[in-house]
Order: sequence, then structure tokens, then C-alpha cells
Amino acid sequence: MKNRMILFLAVILLLAGCSPSAETESIEGKQKILYWDDKMFDDDYGSFVSTALPELDYEIVYLNGGTTKELIDYVKQKNPDVIFMRNHDEYLQFIEAGMLAEIDTLIKREHYDISSMHQGVIDMLRNNEEKKLYGLSPTFSNMVLFYNKDLFDTYRIDEPQDQMTWDEVFSTVSQFHNVEGVYGFSDESSAYDLIEIVGKTYSQRIISSDHKQEIQILKDEPFWKGVFEQVNQAVQQHNLAVRETADQLDPELSKKDLFANGYSAITTGSTDVINRYNAAGKKFNLGIVTLPVDPKDPDSAYSLRADTIFGININSNRKQEAWEVIKVINGDTYAKIRSKHEKILYTRTEYSKEASGVPLEPFYKITRNQRMFYSTDLPTEVRRPFYLMVLNELNEMFSDNQSVDHTITNIKEKGEAILKAGGVEME
Repeated sequence: MKNRMILFLAVILLLAGCSPSAETESIEGKQKILYWDDKMFDDDYGSFVSTALPELDYEIVYLNGGTTKELIDYVKQKNPDVIFMRNHDEYLQFIEAGMLAEIDTLIKREHYDISSMHQGVIDMLRNNEEKKLYGLSPTFSNMVLFYNKDLFDTYRIDEPQDQMTWDEVFSTVSQFHNVEGVYGFSDESSAYDLIEIVGKTYSQRIISSDHKQEIQILKDEPFWKGVFEQVNQAVQQHNLAVRETADQLDPELSKKDLFANGYSAITTGSTDVINRYNAAGKKFNLGIVTLPVDPKDPDSAYSLRADTIFGININSNRKQEAWEVIKVINGDTYAKIRSKHEKILYTRTEYSKEASGVPLEPFYKITRNQRMFYSTDLPTEVRRPFYLMVLNELNEMFSDNQSVDHTITNIKEKGEAILKAGGVEME
């Protein structure tokens, strides 16, 4: 409550006494805005919208969970003026469904500044068949490689560099093989998630779909065999620690964040790693470089994502009012004030220079995302069993109970059975 009041007062003070904002115009009436719920909208954007557009009333249409198809049907029923989309893939599906109004015309007409926004995010939002903007995102997400500079210095190992390949990362990790009490690589996520990170770098997913919604499991089998072998070798040599390998750890270590507490040399993550590093007491000097890339396309990374996108419902009778709301949410004032209270990645790039003294430049170095992943849009009753099945097969491989080839065969066969049982058609 205290933080909300401070934020609200900051918005008031910044705008008080100013001439009408270049980002908005005087607007009144009512808006229906799709978002998680009232409280979350008030916490995230409410004070900005209320201050910049005092004559505008708004009502939050609670976001209905489930698949994107279900959400599109829900939006058709509730007809909000402003549509919130949870990720880029959902944004593309709303475009394909003809649900969003293009906003390039509005941007040009009103000279709304998007030049100070991360151009990789803007390009991503234009990466549709029409090559037009149908929404804007005030924040974005990205992943980087974090490393313990002290460990690299102590053991005289070359520090990671920007735009490495995964082969280079695993080669670096292997150099910590004989270091007692230190893992070369640790990750707080599961083995499934880590393997997906590697695969997505090269435009591959464990379970994938094309534009015709033809679903395949481990589509490029030779590629996946190489990834599984690389990850399994790192586990067998005690160079890699993930959730599934916790039984290899000392009981006390298994309860700790290995990287934040100085027990591993490398990890992946977003700004949350900086928060964990700070919470653990900044026990070492922190290094950051870009996430590994595909050497065939070193300036593009799948991890650059727009995960909070706002667009205008093409069926809205109050499009101008909706546009004013979107301008506020994506405006310079929002980024300037919020960045003083919450250190995340803002699309207005001027306001994401550092977090707790840690420079954020590597988050911005990869300037585009050309990896197009079509959503499998699997229902929960299929998605969860598939995920658990893959984790179980990986555990069997890590425990040396089955070969890499056997693991891949099991995942494909058991995965197809799970999908078919859930009514999901395969290719």
C-alpha cells in the first residue's frame, strides 16, 4: 500500500502544473480494458491512466484463462476496447483472427514517438503478414548468461563473451570439472526448460507446430540427439546442476540457490537473477553477457520477447479513447516513474540502464527476434502430463538407466500417446 501511494504521488507531482501531455489528449467517456483483474491493473497502470486521463472511466474485463482460442472467443463475447495479450504468439493469433486495429496510422497522424523504444521489440511486433503494428508493449523480457567473475579469475579460465554458441558454453563449463564444490553450470529451472532454451536458440522446440497446426515431437531428431548428449555429458561429469540432479548435491547445497551463493560459475536468467544475487549478499563479482546465439544469425535471439502487449479491439466504438489509454501505458512518463521503483526491462530504453548497480546493456545487445514459434496451444490436461513424462525420461537418462537414443524414442512414442489420448491430432 505504501509503495502504491508513493508511486501515485510521483505521477501526480510529475504531471502537476504541466501543459497537456504530448502523449495524450483530453478524453472522457468509458473504456473496457482486458487485464488480469482490477487490483493488478491498478497496481501496474491505474495511477498513470487516472492521472493522465482524469475524465475517462474504465472497467476491467477479467482475463479468462485457457488457450488463446478460448480467449479470442471470450473477447468476442465481452468486447473490451483495449485488448491485453500475454505474449507475442497470442498477439499474432489475434491479428490472424482479425481482432486488432492497426495503429501505424494513429502513430503517424499524432507523431507518437516510438523511436526511443527498443527497436527489436517494435520489429517483433511488426513481424506479421501485414508488417504493421497492431499493438505496443511497455516492457519486454530477455535472457542473458550470468557468470561468477571471481571463479573465472581464481581458476584462470577465460570469461564468457557476448554471442557465444552453446558448444562454446558447454566447453567452458567443462573446465570446472575438477574444481571441488563448484558446478560449471547451474539452473534453477528444470532440465526440460534448459533443453528448450538450447533448442530455441536454433529454432527448435521439443514439441512444435507449424502454421497449419501440425504438431511434431523432437522434429529434427539428429539435432536433439546432439543436445541430449551434450546436456547428459555435463550432468554425468557433475558440471551441470538442475532440479532433477539435486540428489547429486550435498543435502545443504540442495536447498540453496547455487549460483547466487557462489557454488556455480554460470547460469541463465533475466533480471530475477540480479534480485537473487542481491538477496544472497553479493558474495562475488557478477558478470553478464548475452545468451548464446545461433552462429548463422548472431544478432537474433528467441529470448527477446514482448510479453505484455496492448492493442485496440477492431470492433470497439471507442477506438480513440482506447488509443489514449495505450499511449499512456507505453509512454515515457510511465517508464520514467516506474523505473525508479521497479527494475525491469522497459521498452523505452532510456530507463533500463542498470539494476542495483548492475549494468543491463547485455539485455539490449541482441536487437531482434526472428525465431517464429507457432503455438501448439495444448490444453492443460495434455500439456502437464507431457511435461512430466519428458522430465521422467530425462531423469532415467541422467541416472544412466537408459541411453540417449532410448530416451528420444520414449519421448516421441509416449508423447504421441499422450497427445492422441487428449484429442490432439499429430502430423
